[in-house]
Amino acid sequence: MKGKALAVAAGALLLAMSSAVSAAEAPAADMRPKDALYASQGDFDLGGSGVYTVATAFVPLLEIGSGSGGVVFAHGSGYFDGFRMRIMPHRGRYTVGIDVAQEKPTPESDQVHSLSASEPRIASGEPLAFAASWDGRVVRLYVNGREVAACGHAKPLLAPRNRRIEFGCGGWGLPYYPILPIRARVWRRALSAAEVAAAAAEDLKSVPKGVQAAKTSAALERILAKAGSLPLAREMLEERLAFAYLAEKKFGSAEEYFKKLFARAAHAPYDARFELRERWADALEAAGRASDAAALREQVR
Repeated sequence: MKGKALAVAAGALLLAMSSAVSAAEAPAADMRPKDALYASQGDFDLGGSGVYTVATAFVPLLEIGSGSGGVVFAHGSGYFDGFRMRIMPHRGRYTVGIDVAQEKPTPESDQVHSLSASEPRIASGEPLAFAASWDGRVVRLYVNGREVAACGHAKPLLAPRNRRIEFGCGGWGLPYYPILPIRARVWRRALSAAEVAAAAAEDLKSVPKGVQAAKTSAALERILAKAGSLPLAREMLEERLAFAYLAEKKFGSAEEYFKKLFARAAHAPYDARFELRERWADALEAAGRASDAAALREQVR
């Protein structure tokens, strides 16, 4: 009972702090995507000093796949200029990181300052408040209001060329893990730990109830409808959807999507059709269509 009482008291304190922070200072940007997987705002000026806090709230929608990570918030490319906040697969769950572009004093110097956290690990479908700040000296990462990583970094922020902020995005060579973006706020200063905790408490309250990781074709179809013209999101969702249809023995829909994937694979940076055929043959076998799997493998010998 004592632990429960402490948790209730802590929650009440965070809510009180949340109201105080909201009333005290409006953020420079406040993005709340409506029924979409992506939002952007152009001509955003972070200010001359470049210090910032970005507080985001979102839900990772898909089960973990392969790859190094996906961008969830960006100001600039995060490589040649600006910074990008990302999530990465780690031991069957997600964790967080940030890439900050920096000047290269020598050809051997790193182009990007990267900071990642190995804990906590977040499950798909679990709401997440992910914040990052820089006060001109230290980059800090926060998960659900708690600091999880910090690293000294005194180099000036390279101002983005296109002055755009993006929320719910993938790209820049990174795989895309679709998220349901709830809210992203940007301040032109580094918030205190207490202020970040308050922002997290406020943002997590806005997450819709019952959001879960998409494991069925019906759930993937609903997410795909929100993807709009986001090419990376649509490509990953269509691939997941094709395999979901096959697993659910909806063979007509599965074959329709496989043909689309196969045509696209021919135009990948390398011809990915052989790899796709092998994965599809494995999935055919798992769906009880061993003869179709054998016939498909015969085509590539």
